[in-house]
Amino acid sequence: MEETNFDWSALNVQPAQNMSDRLFNRISQMIMSGKLPEGYVFPNEAVLCEQLHVGRSTIREAYKALELSGYVTRSKRGTFVNSKLDILSATPMKEAFAAASTSDFNEFREMMEVKCAALAAQKATPADIENLRAISERIQALYELGDMLQVAAGDAEFHRQISKLSGNKLIASTMLIMTLAWDEGVRRNFLHAAKNNRQIFRDMHGQHEAIITAIEDHDREAAEAAMKTHIRFVTAPV
Repeated sequence: MEETNFDWSALNVQPAQNMSDRLFNRISQMIMSGKLPEGYVFPNEAVLCEQLHVGRSTIREAYKALELSGYVTRSKRGTFVNSKLDILSATPMKEAFAAASTSDFNEFREMMEVKCAALAAQKATPADIENLRAISERIQALYELGDMLQVAAGDAEFHRQISKLSGNKLIASTMLIMTLAWDEGVRRNFLHAAKNNRQIFRDMHGQHEAIITAIEDHDREAAEAAMKTHIRFVTAPV
């Protein structure tokens, strides 16, 4: 967590509409603009009340709204600003993924991941390839141990790493939210089937390796084709 000097007395939240709403809007804007950085620790309620000339209930209501919206975390250590990725994962986008039909979700996922693979093929370094291979090998080892929960975690990590290799932070953030959503749906069903059918896992593992090879060869078209094959395989009815 980070202590950052900030003059809260300069923040104008004098009477207008609902005071706690106004305070929520101003603080959330400062968080997203970076004026209040990740890890910033807010002053305690008494200090803020004095500096802003508002009641404690206003501060508490604003804090509660900020917490529910994912902007801050409150604990015994204080109230501090979350990372941008954590904030994004609590936005309506996550709710949209969770509410989407299976066909809409799979269509969007294919579009996103095929593009990620193409961009990764342009930008990946030897170190990036080594990391992807290490993840793939770990997934295989976990499967042999029968630890499907960790296989699922490893699979999500594999796809998120490729999204990071795209070099596009918005894509990477969207992929983070999407992997949180698919943990509850199609992927869980697929991995349950793979647990009872070794050939399904072998096919999935081979597809992962094909994606890695295409990215390593900096072959955009091959990376796109390999990812498309993989996504359609893992989202097919089992």
